[in-house]
Order: sequence, then C-alpha cells, then structure tokens
Amino acid sequence: MNRTFANYHTQRAAFRALFVENCSHRILLLKGDSGSGKSSLLRACLTERPENANLVAIELRNTLMGVEEILSRSTLSIGKEHLPRYTKCVHELANRKSHVNVSDVTQMGEKNNLSVTLNIQNLRESEQRSLTEAWFEDVNEMRAPLIVAFDTYELAITEVKNWISGSFLSRSANCSTLRVAIAGQDVPEPGIEAWGQCYALHELFGVREAKEWMPVVEALGKVIPAENPLDWMAGTCNALKGKPKEIMEIIKTLPSACSIMSESNRQ
Repeated sequence: MNRTFANYHTQRAAFRALFVENCSHRILLLKGDSGSGKSSLLRACLTERPENANLVAIELRNTLMGVEEILSRSTLSIGKEHLPRYTKCVHELANRKSHVNVSDVTQMGEKNNLSVTLNIQNLRESEQRSLTEAWFEDVNEMRAPLIVAFDTYELAITEVKNWISGSFLSRSANCSTLRVAIAGQDVPEPGIEAWGQCYALHELFGVREAKEWMPVVEALGKVIPAENPLDWMAGTCNALKGKPKEIMEIIKTLPSACSIMSESNRQ
C-alpha cells in the first residue's frame, strides 16, 4: 500500500473492490472540491491495481481531448491487436472519408447551409457510435480486466461529457471486463441510465486527522522539528482545512531525517 498518501481508506478499498470477482459496483466516482486530493487519490489507487489489469488513463483538461482521441489513445495502452473490430472500423471510416468529394456539395442560401451542417453532424455522431460499439465489442472479449480512469471530468468538453455519461457508461454497465474510475469537481449523474445500478459515489472532504499524516511524513523521510509532532501536524491540518495538496506541500518543506542525523553527527 502507498504510505505516502493519507487516509481515504474507504475510497481506496472501493477501488480495490472493483477487481473482486462479480463486482457489483464497477464504476467508481470520486467527487471533491479543488485541493481535496482527487487526482492524488486516483493516482494512488491506480498503483494498486492488479498486475494483470490493463490501464487507460485519460486527463480530460486537454481541450483537444475528444471522443475519437480517447478511443485512439486506448489502442496505445491496450494494443491494437486486442482491439481488432475497433481497428477495422477506424480503417473503414478513414477509407470512406477519403472518397468524399467536397466539391460536389452545393450550398445555396442559409437553408441549404444549415442542412449541410446537420448532415455532417449526424454522420459524425454515427461514426462515433460505430467506433464506440466496436471498441466495447473488443473489450467484452478481453480476458484481463481493463481499468479506464478519467481525471478532471469537470474540465472535459461538452461532447466528451455527454459521451461518457451516456454511451460510455451505459455500455460499461454491461461489460464485465471493464472497470471505470472518474474523478472531478463534478462527476456524471446516473439518472435512469442502466449504469445507475452499478456505481459507487464517494465525496472527498479532505484529511483533517493529524494521525493520518504521520506515516506520510515518515515514508517521505521527513522530520517534524517540534516537541510534539502530532500537535504540530494537527495545527497544520486545521490551518489548511485538511486540503491534502497544501498539506503535502508543507510536509515536503520539512527537513529530512538524513540531514538532521548528519547535523547531529557533526555536533
């Protein structure tokens, strides 16, 4: 277990439970304000995944991160040899697009312009759906579990948010090999979608318990230069309102155990 991460034991246990046989909650949502430790928690959880589990980790704050890019990056992590239907679908769509003759499109007036725009959008949605369905067909046949982790969901473009909360999670609910973890200040809301029956939501409120940070200080090789280290840490946690990111920054500025030992030897 990663000892450089404080508390959130329940959330980390929920992540490990994703890989239990016949797991009933295969979708894990981590929601919290800025500084509550969502990204750090997600990274810590991912290091504890089973050795045989494939991982696709996506940072959604990138404005260029569209649905096609997410699916494309998954091939780099999983290997296109494990996604034959998806790879074939990509090639077919690429060939189809290469035969489109844009010069044959005649635009006459505002009404025709609107019609052309709608046709292109509908085609794009159809392509997106085909790629998504092919991808899930492949993942369904994978032997090893696959974890897909999305971070900073609140910063994703609208298209990606709609895809994740709709097509992606709906299909995930029926995909026994897939596990999903989503972190953000906002996270998808299930509504009446099928995935609403197989998710777990955990809200993060920071780590205010001083005792939870003492193993972190030790693991980082730091020393609290105070007569009562626990009281010092309690004051720090209270002042920073339990925000893990800010508390970690303070801990990293503490003197190292090695430097204090060297100083003692010189004296």
